[in-house]
Amino acid sequence: MYDEQSKVCNDCDISKPTSEFYAGRKTCKNCYGRRCSAYRLANPDCASNDSTRFTQWALENKSKIQTMAKAWDEKNRVRRNERLKARRQENPEKFREWDRNRPRTLARKRMEQANKKRLRQATPKAFRTKELRKAIRQIYLARPDGFHVDHIVPINGKNVSGLHVPWNLQYLPASENHRKLNKIVPLAQEVAYQM
Repeated sequence: MYDEQSKVCNDCDISKPTSEFYAGRKTCKNCYGRRCSAYRLANPDCASNDSTRFTQWALENKSKIQTMAKAWDEKNRVRRNERLKARRQENPEKFREWDRNRPRTLARKRMEQANKKRLRQATPKAFRTKELRKAIRQIYLARPDGFHVDHIVPINGKNVSGLHVPWNLQYLPASENHRKLNKIVPLAQEVAYQM
């Protein structure tokens, strides 16, 4: 009884569905697993050397791995970005946590340090209390998705510099914030926007 949906295992001589076989193998998954386990038990040094051999190869071929990864990234950029976007939408909290904890590059660290310094300079000493820092932190944590926390009067404006205090912060949609940059929106436009 042989049909296209089944195969006979070379080890146990039992006819099984093709889903019970790895592609290109003539032994079923169960028999193949038993065979691999027996081999690992008979050759313990060989089994433990597999990972160390790969690690050693990876250390010796760092540049090759990097070029292969770059080539794969360029070839599959759209697919990778779509997958990442879908995963980000499914697990927004997880990705927000990952963004906070991911390793910082040196350039990013310097940029963040400069930004922190600018915010510290924009906060007068009289306003550097725990309560105000907590209020500012709450504003950032309560930010709705798709919105940025914006300074109403920009910190580094051309003619005037605002303060980094809770009453100078507002939520703006990301597109509006990118359009606003470091300009002060006239009161008439701001009122029209809020309505």
